[in-house]
Amino acid sequence: GCSTATVTRQVQDLEARLGVRLLVRMTRWVRPTDAGATYHRHCQRILEDLAEADAQASRQALEPCGVLRVSAPLSFGWHRLGAAVERRRPRP
Repeated sequence: GCSTATVTRQVQDLEARLGVRLLVRMTRWVRPTDAGATYHRHCQRILEDLAEADAQASRQALEPCGVLRVSAPLSFGWHRLGAAVERRRPRP
């Protein structure tokens, strides 16, 4: 983890960059300002979206995709390949 001093400095840098206080600091507690709570909610959504994007990309990597070209006599394609392709084709 990070030291308290490091986190404090990073929060101060973020507050300076945004031009708004994100946290109310007292001797025994810290709580978010309204702006801080709003910023936190937005960041939380971004992290959730990123996790979903990662999961979706990983799932897609496991599934075959793309164009498959097969050169075969038409009768073979009708009788043999049609059923196999239909079984593998994703459903909407």
